[in-house]
Amino acid sequence: MVHDNCQRTLSRKYESLDYDLIENVIYLEHQHKARFKNYISRELQRWLAILLIGLATAASGFFAFVVVDYLSRIKYTWVISLSNRPECINNATTNDDHSTQTLTNVQILKCILQPYAVLIAWNSLFILAGASMVTYLAPVAAGSGIPVVKCYLNGVKIPQVVRFKTYVTKLLGVVSSVVGGLAVGKEGPFIQCGAAIGAGLSQGKSTSFNFDLNLFKAFRNDRDKRDFVSAGASAGVAAAFGAPIGGVLFALEEGASFWNQALTWRLFFCSMTTSFAINLMMCAYNHQGGILAFHSLVNFGLVEELDYFWYEIPIYVCIAICGGLIGASFCHAHVAITNFRQKYISSNRSKVFEAVFVTILTATAGIILILYAAECRKLPRDDDEFDFVSGIKQNQTSHRNSAYYKLFKFSGSRDDGGYSRKTSNYSDITSSILTYDGDAEIRRAISGHILTFICPPGEYSAMSSLWLKTSEGVASTFMILQENIWSMKTLSIFFVVYYCLAVITYGLSVSAGVFIPSLLVGAAGGRLIGAALLYLFGPQEWLVQQNKFAIVGAVSVLGGIVRMTISLTVIVIEATGCISFGMPIMICLMVSKWVADSFIEGLYDLAIKMANVPFLEWEPPLKSHTIYASDIMEPNVKVLQTTETVANLINILKSTTHNGFPVVDIDGFDGASEGMDDSGKYYVTPASRKSRMMAMSDEDRDSIDSRIIKPAHSQARGYHHDGSTNQGHSSDDFLTGSFQRCSVSAKRESHGRFRGLVLRWQLLVMLELKIFNENERSYEKLNLEAFQQSYPSYPDLDQVVAGLSEESYKFHVDLRSIMNPTPYIVHHSSSFPRIFQIFRSLGLRHLVVIDDRNQVVGMITRKDLARYVRERDSDGLFRFYELEYSS
Repeated sequence: MVHDNCQRTLSRKYESLDYDLIENVIYLEHQHKARFKNYISRELQRWLAILLIGLATAASGFFAFVVVDYLSRIKYTWVISLSNRPECINNATTNDDHSTQTLTNVQILKCILQPYAVLIAWNSLFILAGASMVTYLAPVAAGSGIPVVKCYLNGVKIPQVVRFKTYVTKLLGVVSSVVGGLAVGKEGPFIQCGAAIGAGLSQGKSTSFNFDLNLFKAFRNDRDKRDFVSAGASAGVAAAFGAPIGGVLFALEEGASFWNQALTWRLFFCSMTTSFAINLMMCAYNHQGGILAFHSLVNFGLVEELDYFWYEIPIYVCIAICGGLIGASFCHAHVAITNFRQKYISSNRSKVFEAVFVTILTATAGIILILYAAECRKLPRDDDEFDFVSGIKQNQTSHRNSAYYKLFKFSGSRDDGGYSRKTSNYSDITSSILTYDGDAEIRRAISGHILTFICPPGEYSAMSSLWLKTSEGVASTFMILQENIWSMKTLSIFFVVYYCLAVITYGLSVSAGVFIPSLLVGAAGGRLIGAALLYLFGPQEWLVQQNKFAIVGAVSVLGGIVRMTISLTVIVIEATGCISFGMPIMICLMVSKWVADSFIEGLYDLAIKMANVPFLEWEPPLKSHTIYASDIMEPNVKVLQTTETVANLINILKSTTHNGFPVVDIDGFDGASEGMDDSGKYYVTPASRKSRMMAMSDEDRDSIDSRIIKPAHSQARGYHHDGSTNQGHSSDDFLTGSFQRCSVSAKRESHGRFRGLVLRWQLLVMLELKIFNENERSYEKLNLEAFQQSYPSYPDLDQVVAGLSEESYKFHVDLRSIMNPTPYIVHHSSSFPRIFQIFRSLGLRHLVVIDDRNQVVGMITRKDLARYVRERDSDGLFRFYELEYSS
C-alpha cells in the first residue's frame, strides 16, 4: 500500500496479551504439590471445555440458520405473491413478435410499488435494529470479525472483542443484516462468534453477569484462553462452511506462532464436533430421518465431480489474474470509502442512517434491474407440477421438504466421452439412482424465487432469480447449476451492480461478512467468462459444466480480497465436495493472491492497519538486521527492588501505565532515599546511578563507562549526536551507522542487576489482599488460586488505595514470591530480526534488555517492534519507516 510520508501511526490504546508462562515461586510450589490425578483432571476439563465450545458454536449456527431461513422465506414469499398476483400476470399480454406490452401506470402501482414498499419497509426495519445494536452496544462487532480475531491470536488485546455482549450483538446483528437484504454473508462473523464462545466457556465464569461456576479455574490465563479462542474460531469455520479441516487450517494460518501437536488434535476434535452437531440439528429441522447430509450453514450442496482437461489450466490462470485485479480494486475502494466515512460519518446516528440508506439502495437497485434489465426465459418442463411462485409441489405441505433440500449428489463417471451424473432422493433412500436431469436442476434453482408478470405467459424473469433470494442462495445456484440459464447481458449487469453494492456495504456499522459477497461476485464473473467461451467456441465437451468457471471465479476473487491460501483452498473443497477440482482451486488462489499483493495489502490486513493496531507480521521487515535492541528499546524503565514499600509501589503504579517492571538489585550500591512526598505519603526509592557515580573516583567511573553501551535510542528516532534532526525517516540512511552505534565505546544508563520481572496486575492483587511482611498471617492467602480468581478483571488501583490504611503505606511487600525469575531477556546488541522472532513465536508482552554485566538497560514491548515497517512510498518504492504514536 502507498503511504505518503508514511502517515500511518500506532495507537497507544491497545494492550498486549501475555502468553508467557509465569514460573514464579507460587506456580512452582503448586506444580510440586500436584499429583498425577490433578494432571488427569486438568486434561479431562480441557477436553470437556473443547466439547462444550463445539456444541455451543453449532447451536449458535443452527439458530442463525433457522431464523434467517424462516424470515427470508416470509419476506420473499410475501414480495413474490404481491407481484405475481393473477391480475398482474393477466395484464402482461403478448404481441405477435412475442414481446410484452408496456405496463400502464396503474399496473405499475399495483404490481410493483406495493411489493417494493413492503421490501423497503422490511429491510429497513431489520437493518435499523441491527445497526443500532452494533453502533450503540458493541462497535467491535461491526464487520466480519476476522481482523479482530487475527489480532487476538497475534497477541493484541482488542477491548471487548470476546465479551458476551459482543457475541450476542454479533449473532443477532448478522441475522439482521442478511434478512435485511444487504450484500453480506453470515459465515465470516461466525468465526468471531466461535472465538467469543471459546473465550467465555473456557473460563467457567462471567464477569458480565457476575457469577462463577468454579469450573476450569486452571485455564484462567492468557495462554490457555488463547488456545480455546483458536478452538472456537476453527469451530466457527466448521459451522459456517462445513469444513472442519479448513477450520483447523484457518487457526493454523492465522496463529501458527504458538502451534503444537496437542492443540492441533483438540482443534480438529472441536471442529468435527461442531460439524456433526450441525448435521444432526439440520436433519431434524428438515425432517430427514437422521441422514447426516446438511453439514454447514452455507447450502452449496454437493457439487458434481468436475472434469477438466490440462489445456483449461491457462484459462483458469487468466480468470485468477482477473480475480486478483478485482480483489485489489475492491481493497483500494474500501480504503477510499473508509477514509470518507472516518471524515464525514463519525456520529453514531449518521452510521445507523448510512446503513439504512444502503439497504434501501440495494433493494431499489434490484427492483430496477428486474424491471428494466429483464431477460425472459422459458419455464422448464414441469414434470413434478411445481408452483414456480411458491416453489412448492401441489402435494407438498412443508417448506422443509422442498426439492431444494432433497438433492444428494454422488460423483459422476465418464461413459463414452459423455458425463453421467446421478442423484438420490432423500424421501426415498431405497429408490434406484436417478439420472441427472437438467430441467429438474433448473426448477430447483428458480422455484419460489422468480417473477413472471413482466414476461409473456410461460416465461419468467431470469434477473429476478438473482435478486429474490439471499446472496448465499445465489452463490449456491451459480456453483451447483451446470447449465447456464442467464445471458451474458444479465450476468454482466448483475456482476457490476453487485460488486458496487458489496464495496459500499463492507465497512458499514453492521455485523456482516465478506466471504459470500466475494464468492458471489467471482461466481458471476466466472459464469460470464464461461458463457463467453461457449459463445466463441460453441458446444464443447470441456464447456458442458459451466459451474466450474463459477467456482474458479469465486475462489479467485475471494483470494484476491482476503489473501488466504491454505485454509481457503480446503474450505472451498470441503464446502463444495469438489475434491477432484482441488488443484485448479489452489492454483487460482495462489495466482490471485500474487497479483493482488503487487498492488495493495489484503482486506483484513488493511482493516488492522487503518485501526492502528500494533500487529506483528509473520516476518520482520527487510534490511532490519542493522537495527539492534539498543535502538528500539525504551531506556526509561521503572524498576523495583525485591522488597518495596507499599507507598513506593502505589506511587509507581499511579505515575506510569507500564504493565511490566524489572526487579533488580543495586549491584554494590546501597544508597537509597526515603521520606514523605507532598501528600504526606511515605516512599522509598533506590539511589540513582548518577548519585552513585558521583561518589566514585574518576578511575572507577571510567572503568565502568568503558563497559557500558552509549544510548543509540535517539538516533533511531532521527537525531544525530550534534543535536540536529534527521528528517529522512523514510530513507535507509540511519541504518548505515548501526555498527558504530553498537560499539563498545558507546555508553548506556543501567538500572541495576536483573533479578526477575513482575507484572502490574500481580502488584495490584498483592496490595488488594494486603500481603505485607509486617503481617505474616497474610501470606496464608498467597496461592495460585488467589491470582487466577482475579482474571481477567483485575483490581482497580483506586479501589485498592481506598482499602488501605494510612499505616499500611509504611509496610513492605516481598516481590520474590510473585516475580518471574526466569523471563525471556535479550542482550543490548541483539538484532531486530532475532528479537522479532522471539517476540512473535512466544507471544511475549515484555522483553527485558540487559548489558554485559546483567544490568537492566531497557525494555522492549510489542509497540516498539511494530513501529518499524517497510512500505511503499508515493513513488511505489519500498522504504523503511519508523511510525509515530497516536492516542
